[in-house]
Amino acid sequence: MVRGALGAVLLLVAGGVAVAAVPVLAPDTPRTTARQAVEPPIEMRQFTSPLQGFRANVTADADAQLLQVAGVAKGQVIRVATLDRYDGVSFTVATTDDTAVQGYTFTRVGEGIADNTGGEAGDVAVTVDGYSSVWVPTVGRTTKIKFAGDRSVALTEKFYYNRSSGTGVTLAHLAEGDSYSLGTITTPRPPDDDIAAAAAGNSPMPVGTRIPDELRNLAHAWGDSHGTAGAQALALEKGLTAGWFSHGQPGEVESLSGHTDARLTALVTNLDRMVGDGEQYATAMVLMARELGIPARVVYGFRSNGSPAITGSDVGAWAEVELGGLGWVMFNPTPPNERVLDENEPPRQPSPQPHIEDPPPPAREPDAPPLEDELPIDPAEPPVQPDDIDWGRIGVFAALAGIPLLTVVVPLTLVVGLKLRRRRSRRNDPEVGNRVAGAWSEVVDRARDLGRSPSPAATRTEQAEQLVDDFPRIRPQADPVAMSRRADHLVFAPEEPTSEVASTYWRDARGIEGGLRRSVSWPRWLLSRLSTRSFRRMR
Repeated sequence: MVRGALGAVLLLVAGGVAVAAVPVLAPDTPRTTARQAVEPPIEMRQFTSPLQGFRANVTADADAQLLQVAGVAKGQVIRVATLDRYDGVSFTVATTDDTAVQGYTFTRVGEGIADNTGGEAGDVAVTVDGYSSVWVPTVGRTTKIKFAGDRSVALTEKFYYNRSSGTGVTLAHLAEGDSYSLGTITTPRPPDDDIAAAAAGNSPMPVGTRIPDELRNLAHAWGDSHGTAGAQALALEKGLTAGWFSHGQPGEVESLSGHTDARLTALVTNLDRMVGDGEQYATAMVLMARELGIPARVVYGFRSNGSPAITGSDVGAWAEVELGGLGWVMFNPTPPNERVLDENEPPRQPSPQPHIEDPPPPAREPDAPPLEDELPIDPAEPPVQPDDIDWGRIGVFAALAGIPLLTVVVPLTLVVGLKLRRRRSRRNDPEVGNRVAGAWSEVVDRARDLGRSPSPAATRTEQAEQLVDDFPRIRPQADPVAMSRRADHLVFAPEEPTSEVASTYWRDARGIEGGLRRSVSWPRWLLSRLSTRSFRRMR
């Protein structure tokens, strides 16, 4: 009885002490976790490449006032975006999936942006008129940015900046009436003598860049005879500016828009009729410089015409090349606007040739009499062919050919057809997220057909790590771990990915399948195409 009473008293005393100590010992600041402190980078793949709208500025907005920019000199470049990833269709901004360019990410910044680049400091004021985009036009290197107007808070809170490329975006989208001021650092282009003596820089470029063979050959033809990267870049610029300029507008020489593999191949196929504008010439020089081992990227934007008003006709694209000791140097490989090809040039008149009398024909020799064995002979009646059909022999041949057809060819054709049907069903699933998941499932099924079965209970990342262990030659051409994380991000993201994102993921997944193929022998790869392992339900 006494022991129970003492225990109750001790509990009451301990509870009172705890209640009194909580206000003293508890921290005043709220609890903060690492998850709250780390802000994930934005996914740039969701934005369409602004370079794809290059020709629209000329066709639809040539005379429309897009921006008012005060504080820039005539001829100065107003940067809209720096594009460094090429997939054979368009130049885009490298994403977080491009492991070769880690650190080239867009992060939120304050009003001031630290930048120790040397050059001339200045102030620029920008007012948005007919321009509408997430891409924020800047000048040189940006050291500060301050938005004004009713939407200043939203534009500031959703502004991201890439320090390596000098590109800014705002997820709030710039619209007519917005305005902002910039602190800038501009550096003039070094003299050609300094450029010619410079070596290549060492900035990594995104993996998987596709370069047409015609551009590869031309890059070596123009650049291999020069001893430095700077001299090679000058040679590429000089060779391309020897072409002809055209936006493909009425009254101009035909010039198709775009910068796909096919368009760039057509540009350099016939150097005597090399016709295009900044979209083609800038992308061609960047790809040719990369073929020679020089880091290069495309700058898309506008060139100041000397007045604050910027119109669509001021659009341009330039090649930016990194050189040792000089940093990123801008090149303009586009021919001058006045260098146009004259399609109406009259044909050259043929030069007169002296008249020469034709010599008389030689005398004709008399025909020789036919030989005895060449005398005509009356043909005899053709032999009568028997029209009996040996049905027994036909049956034997049919049996010999039909049994292998039914027992071998038909099953193999059925397996291949079912795999193609499964692949097409995954790729064309009505839900875009399922298309991304289907692309990853296609990679896993290929591994199963090769005799390696990633655990179905594992996560995609665990499956990717097993693929790397089982197929050592996947890397460095492809990164299954990065692809698996990218699939998780797209499948479980709150927003549905676009069809273009799913198509790009399928195309990148083929790089992993190529690594699987390189990791095994050809007989084993061919046999895997006929394997039914991937159709069996995994236990």
